[in-house]
Amino acid sequence: MNKLLIAGWVVLTSACAVDATSRSSEATSTTQYVDIGDFGGVDQGAWYDLRDKLAGAFGGDALHQSLGLFCSVTSKLGDVHDCVWTFAGAEAVVDPKTAAIAVDSPEFQCHFGAKTTGPKLIALLSASADPLHEPLPGTNATIRDALDTCFQHPIDETPVTTPSDPAPTYVEASDYYTSATWSAKWTQAKAALTLGFEQVCGDTFCGGDYGDITSLAFVCSVTRSTGNVKECAWMFGGSYALPTKTGAEGVSQEKWRCDVPVKGTVSQLISVVNATDVPDDVLHRTLPGTTATAYDALLNCL
Repeated sequence: MNKLLIAGWVVLTSACAVDATSRSSEATSTTQYVDIGDFGGVDQGAWYDLRDKLAGAFGGDALHQSLGLFCSVTSKLGDVHDCVWTFAGAEAVVDPKTAAIAVDSPEFQCHFGAKTTGPKLIALLSASADPLHEPLPGTNATIRDALDTCFQHPIDETPVTTPSDPAPTYVEASDYYTSATWSAKWTQAKAALTLGFEQVCGDTFCGGDYGDITSLAFVCSVTRSTGNVKECAWMFGGSYALPTKTGAEGVSQEKWRCDVPVKGTVSQLISVVNATDVPDDVLHRTLPGTTATAYDALLNCL
């Protein structure tokens, strides 16, 4: 055999042996794992853009709102070991006799994996027109498959039912209005509160361990005959995950119920929140019948 070919063959096989040895060593108990965003070969901007893309593709509903996506990879080669997508929700029911608000707030921790590196996984899903249904490398599954299975196993679920009452004394604010115009105004007010929270969260409430606290629902019970607000509750969820020694994502998940003081009608609350001629941002506006603001309520809660 030609000496050059022999030399080349030796170099090639040696390189393969080194690569195989490296990956084998990463599979041992001494392997270290890091968050995908901290791996040197990952573009953090691309990772966060992908998280947003996946959350947008999912959409969500009352009981399944995205909190965050986290992945662990091996520290040397960046091989994906475990990914977890966390969700939470809030479904509220008003007691027609007492005005008390009961909330079902399930949590979900949806794990999936892929036999590829972090950078390659990000590139694959970022380029996909349908990332939720994109086959995950080395598996026969998709992220959507993982979610469908995961949603069948809620954590800390407390189902609530609406007591039957043909003539309720109290109703949820969404059920108080019969006109489409005022229903739309209430929907607009809730959206404004959510947006107001998102705009200040990064510099305030989201500065701790839970960096992506999410507004899940804003609910008020009102007197059916007058529209007077009895109580309002604002529900939030948050999570974070860190790779454990085994590479599995260790998840910490939390939820909050914040009471928001209102002493007036739901129409007055809508007027305050939806006002366009008030300089203060929506969270710092004085709530009807009080000297408090929504920001004050959240500061004492979150």
